[in-house]
Amino acid sequence: MTAPRTVLLTGAAGGLGTLMRELLPAYGYELRCLDVRPVEGEPDAVVA
Repeated sequence: MTAPRTVLLTGAAGGLGTLMRELLPAYGYELRCLDVRPVEGEPDAVVA
C-alpha cells in the first residue's frame, strides 16, 4: 500500500471545495483545508 498523498485544499468551505472534501479522500488523498470562512465538519481546518 502506498503512503497517502497530502493535498492543501484552498477554498475548502465553498461549493467546489465541499465537493472535493468528499471525493479526494475516497481516492487516497489526505486533506489539509484552508479558507477565509470556517469549514464545517473540518475541525483542523485553517481559517485565515
